[in-house]
Amino acid sequence: MKKCKAFLFFLILLSFVWLATSLGMAKSPRHILLLSSYHPGYNWSKQIVPGVLSVLGDEIDLVIEYMGSERKTGNLHYQKLYELYQHNFEDTQFDVIIATDNEALEFLFHYRDLLFPGTPVVFCGVNNYEDGLLKDYSLYTGVAENIDIKGTLNAALTIQPNTQHVLVLVDRSTRTGQIIRSLLDETIHQFEDRLIFNVLETNDFATVFGCITALPENSIVLLMNPYLELSGSLIPIQRSTDMITHYSTIPVFSMWDSFLGYGIVGGIFADGFSEGKAAANMALSILQGKPVEDLPVITMSINSLIFDYNQLERLNISLNRLPEGSLIINKPVPFYVQYRKWVWATILILSFFIITIFFLVLGIRTKSRAEALIRQNEDRLKIALEVSNTVLWDWDIINGNLTFIDNDMERTIQYDDWEKSIHPEDREQIINNIKMHLLGYSDDYRAEFRILSKSAQWQWIFAAGKVVDYDSQNVPVRMTGIQLDITERKLLERKVLEVSRNERRKIGQDLHDGLGQDLTGIAFLAKALEKKLLSKSAQEVGDISTISSLVKQAILKTKNLARGLCPNDSESENLPFILEKLLSMTSETFGVEYSFKWNQSVLVADNLVITQLYYIAQEALHNSIQHGKATNVSISLYSSNGKVILEIRDNGIGIPSDAQEGLGLQSMKYRAELIGAQLNIKKGADEGTIVSCIFNN
Repeated sequence: MKKCKAFLFFLILLSFVWLATSLGMAKSPRHILLLSSYHPGYNWSKQIVPGVLSVLGDEIDLVIEYMGSERKTGNLHYQKLYELYQHNFEDTQFDVIIATDNEALEFLFHYRDLLFPGTPVVFCGVNNYEDGLLKDYSLYTGVAENIDIKGTLNAALTIQPNTQHVLVLVDRSTRTGQIIRSLLDETIHQFEDRLIFNVLETNDFATVFGCITALPENSIVLLMNPYLELSGSLIPIQRSTDMITHYSTIPVFSMWDSFLGYGIVGGIFADGFSEGKAAANMALSILQGKPVEDLPVITMSINSLIFDYNQLERLNISLNRLPEGSLIINKPVPFYVQYRKWVWATILILSFFIITIFFLVLGIRTKSRAEALIRQNEDRLKIALEVSNTVLWDWDIINGNLTFIDNDMERTIQYDDWEKSIHPEDREQIINNIKMHLLGYSDDYRAEFRILSKSAQWQWIFAAGKVVDYDSQNVPVRMTGIQLDITERKLLERKVLEVSRNERRKIGQDLHDGLGQDLTGIAFLAKALEKKLLSKSAQEVGDISTISSLVKQAILKTKNLARGLCPNDSESENLPFILEKLLSMTSETFGVEYSFKWNQSVLVADNLVITQLYYIAQEALHNSIQHGKATNVSISLYSSNGKVILEIRDNGIGIPSDAQEGLGLQSMKYRAELIGAQLNIKKGADEGTIVSCIFNN
């Protein structure tokens, strides 16, 4: 048990040690030395360093040293640098060294093991790399730079096919220059049959400029020396290149983009940024624990065929003559390409405004047509209202304002005052009709009633309206409609009824006094003839007896018809009397049972109302017997809630649907409307039909 506890304690302790070591290692920075062959202002250095920095993060401590080999080179220079670095980095241990160009690599071949023993080296920008270059050295890998002299010459001959002379500017004072010269010698042999080469190995600017200006027109310059001197002073690359090309019409080509943009036409250029980026990625892999032996040297050239548009224009070289796949710098960007976003933004904005203006114009034209149509309709409506004597009304239900518009005259009153102007006999029914519509029980409001006019006379009007606006709670807030004076129509209707009544009375009198008397005379003659035949015992006595019976029936029907058409004036003034008499005649004529109930408190004095109620009851009884096949009929006259009710009941089978649209029922409804009554027809609870006429007395 004690051994187990000791073992567990040892494991926990070991875990803490490992964790502390891991945290310490994670926090300790990694150190990389970037050793550049040339000075910081050299354009090649300006490309490689950003490429390296684009990969390495802030957790890497990057130290950059520039050897300045463009000014000094050789063993003595290397010795001085060794002594300097030995002093500067005495207490510094680098995890990886990145060397740029041949000078830095050559220096490390001599002094890496003395200054930084066992430190991996990643190189880039090294020219003329061969597989056997690293056979005597360990922990070396990198990116080989293979400048394409042959490709550049072929590109130059493509755009300048008449070229015969080539002036090559090269510097053999540096290790890189010596390697480039050996590559140049190999390339010259491949073009000896068609080109004359003049290789100029000098740094003196005056000599170089004199040779260039003396070249014939069918010549080109291959610039392979980045550094020139004037009066013993080094000229910056950009200025020396510009001085060479500015005063000469001879095309200048190169393989280093350090010269690009300063007067050379173009060439196949190494990409310093890409090489620096590739070298930094290899360095990171080493820091992450990958063995150097597992990182082979990248020998694929990272080169691009690039030309300067400004120099092509200056030398009148057509873009069509450039090799396929060429990149062009300084080419003017077309307006659309340069400002494409702004162009599209402008187009979209203009399109928006055009569409907006189009719809505005369309809307204005549509509005104008609509306004013209509205004016036309208003004129038509105005004429129609004037001709028909129609009044428009608008009721603000919330505020109670009721506005009437009559022939451009407008007046507003309170709704309560308008209610008071309604005839007392019509007021309750009209108020109820309006309430029913406001509650949604009817599609619209229609009514005929009497109202007090401005001249203090009762005026019959027809009113119709509808709710046109609701609030958020679906409560009516506005109602509008029309009002029409129908006083003349009502007077005409009364005249028509009076004429009809007179005509009925005349027809009834004619039937009673004319046809009735004739039939009575025939009845007497038939009776006398029957007695004579009876005394003689003639066989025709039976026939004459039948004739006499038929004549009596005809006389009875004629009297009933005459009474129905024209009750006696004294009788017509007593509604209960003529109603009970109507039931008696109906029973006598059709053999049906009847009953009559009358509340003696109900008195109707208006002859027009009495006449119309009589004919309504007469038509109802006729329908009960003729269509309903009733055997028992009854009439009730009573009052309820201030209303007089005439009710006709039967025990028949009901009125067929086709009979409900007949002339008889339409006549009953019409007569009810004439006296301002409400006519209801419904089926009885058990059997038969109930016809009720409700009116104000």
